[in-house]
Amino acid sequence: AHAQGDTLILNDVQLRSQPVARLCRSFEAALNFMVNVNMYLTPQGAQGLSPHFDTQEVFVLQVRGSKHWRLYPPCVELPVEELAGELPEGYAPEPMMTVHLRAGDVLYMPRGVVHEALTGTEESLHLTVGVNVLTWKTLLEEVIQVAAGSDVAFRHALPAGFARRDDALPALGSGLEGPLPKVVSNARGG
Repeated sequence: AHAQGDTLILNDVQLRSQPVARLCRSFEAALNFMVNVNMYLTPQGAQGLSPHFDTQEVFVLQVRGSKHWRLYPPCVELPVEELAGELPEGYAPEPMMTVHLRAGDVLYMPRGVVHEALTGTEESLHLTVGVNVLTWKTLLEEVIQVAAGSDVAFRHALPAGFARRDDALPALGSGLEGPLPKVVSNARGG
């Protein structure tokens, strides 16, 4: 398949290579976020993936050969997993940046930046370091999950028909006045 133009992809290289695992640990120590590494071996004159965006912060480490990258504006600002998916139909902006990576070069792409990469006259081997950032969304979900385990107020059912009642939203808001301050206080350690 590689000889026919397909890119070989090896996910989670840090589980198979001690030097890559050490690289991940150094990223994690510096950033305080979990990191994983995928490897892409793309033959000459090929494109491994169509334009897409990632829900991780990405560092591309060009190991061998070279690759031409086109970066486009985000179609989803700071996407999380639930917002990952296909690009909108007709999405075809001009690149906001093009860069040619050679062995030893590094490219950083914030999550959400749409990108594509193509090889020229030589094959390319690059590592993608994916930084799995912790968002406020994730933190609050975890805090509520922990709180629900110890505070029955978070396990109460919402009122029947709440989505269709005009008076439901104020009632829902007042229902949170008791448990939410307690969660914040507990998170502060007091």
